Amino acid sequence: MDIIDKYFQVAGPILDYKVMKYFGLNQKMQDEAEFRLANKLGFEGIDNIIKEKTKNVINITSDGYDINVLIKTWDLNKEDDGWYIDNIDVAVDPKSTVEVIGGNGYKYRLGDLYDYSDIDELNANYNTEDNPITEDEISDIGYEVQDLIRDWMYKEIFPLTGVNFENVYTESERLNELSRRLGRLI
Repeated sequence: MDIIDKYFQVAGPILDYKVMKYFGLNQKMQDEAEFRLANKLGFEGIDNIIKEKTKNVINITSDGYDINVLIKTWDLNKEDDGWYIDNIDVAVDPKSTVEVIGGNGYKYRLGDLYDYSDIDELNANYNTEDNPITEDEISDIGYEVQDLIRDWMYKEIFPLTGVNFENVYTESERLNELSRRLGRLI
């Protein structure tokens, strides 16, 4: 039994970096602990944890964002250096909001930003003609939403599985309609 096995014996099947530090695990040992946890769970175990953590609408509030998302599908893969989840398909409630801080200070609904056809009309609808939102800002917001979802997954799923997350794809979709279609509860 090595130090990593002893760590799991004390901490249980979870990645707790404070306990790892107490055990004196260096970065290479922490990476090995992540790999061992994922291998122990295997495909079915990892998939079941993800299904359980993502079965309901997830609310993420951070840095001016208040978003509701539903993680619909994902691909779970294993390579020599570990497990990862890719092609994460996420529905974003169009009623979710972002307050553009440092820009114009207005609160936008993400559905309006995802689905606008004329940026001048969008700015007119939000009365922001004097300090308009730009297409670059809208693009940045899209990437930030993806990052927020990935950060949530690292906080809520990674410690239980040891898997990494790659591409997140978002789309605006009414969550109540999507949930009904998927048979999930909001």
